[in-house]
Amino acid sequence: MIWIKNGVKHLASRFGMEILSSVEKVIANLDAVYITVPNKFLAELTLMVLDEGKHLFCEKPFALSISDAEKILHSAEHG
Repeated sequence: MIWIKNGVKHLASRFGMEILSSVEKVIANLDAVYITVPNKFLAELTLMVLDEGKHLFCEKPFALSISDAEKILHSAEHG
């Protein structure tokens, strides 16, 4: 795995990019997010994005339960 980290560092340096260490940091640096992850991660990521006040596009079912759907709708409506 060390060669992957070194390769990422090399590419980031070559193209003047910053390496971010968490999903939260990535979301904070974006204006909008397009979520394409396995369904079991949708609700958590959707809430993270909405809680940061970011624009969101999610083409899958945005939740797997009514409870998660209600939380997401509340977050989207009340930002």
